[in-house]
Amino acid sequence: MHLGRRRAAIVFLVGLGLTGCASDHRKDIAFHVLFSEEGLPNAEAFSQALSARIPPGSSVETLRSFVEKGGGSCQERKDGHLWCEFVTRTTYCAASMLGIDVTFRSGAVDRIKVIAGGLGC
Repeated sequence: MHLGRRRAAIVFLVGLGLTGCASDHRKDIAFHVLFSEEGLPNAEAFSQALSARIPPGSSVETLRSFVEKGGGSCQERKDGHLWCEFVTRTTYCAASMLGIDVTFRSGAVDRIKVIAGGLGC
């Protein structure tokens, strides 16, 4: 075999081996932290994760932007409360949702509580 072809074959095999060794389990890990084996959301895990991501004292606008970027929406309910929702999964006649009850003061997040629920016909 010609030396150039041999090198090309080695480079090809090494490249093939390297791409076959790559993996990314981040989404699987996040899913298993936030959902049960049956696929049901763990509201406490979501509350803790969101509180860590957007800690008390963060701007309400930061939370609102986070929710909107994830495809959710927020509405003020009464003074000092914001209600946000994410649709996590839909089927023909049902939707699984996460409700986020946010208590805030002077435009800053005070407490985040996630409530798992859904709608059906």
